[in-house]
Parts: sequence; C-alpha cells; structure tokens
Amino acid sequence: MTCSKTWAAVRIMRRRWLTTLDAINACGLSSLSQRVSVLRRKGWEFDQRVVVTSSGSRVAAYKVRKAAVNA
Repeated sequence: MTCSKTWAAVRIMRRRWLTTLDAINACGLSSLSQRVSVLRRKGWEFDQRVVVTSSGSRVAAYKVRKAAVNA
C-alpha cells in the first residue's frame, strides 16, 4: 500500500466525499476502492454512495465515518 497517498486520501475523506477520479487528481491514488477495502479490514468504517457523472456513468464515492481504534 502506498501509505502517503492513502493517508492523503483519508485526510480528504474525513472532510468530504471522494471518488476515484478525485483521488487521482488530488493525491495520485488510482486504486481508491482497493485502499478503502484494506482500511475496512483494519477496522475503519466508510460511508459509500453512488455518484452519477455528467456523462451518465455511475461511480462510487467514499467518506470516512469512523477511524479504526488503533489508527
């Protein structure tokens, strides 16, 4: 896991919803869903919603609900 990119994405997700495209542009992280999955296994909780883009595509957006106890 690319720690600095992951934690940059976490900092953003604590404040607002983040999509994969947002993560690529903001911190260079192209595999947001994989990083969220790893963090969920470590005890993090995320809200997830579907965002419809202007072209009609549906993409996932994530936001931190609760950090892991030992994080």
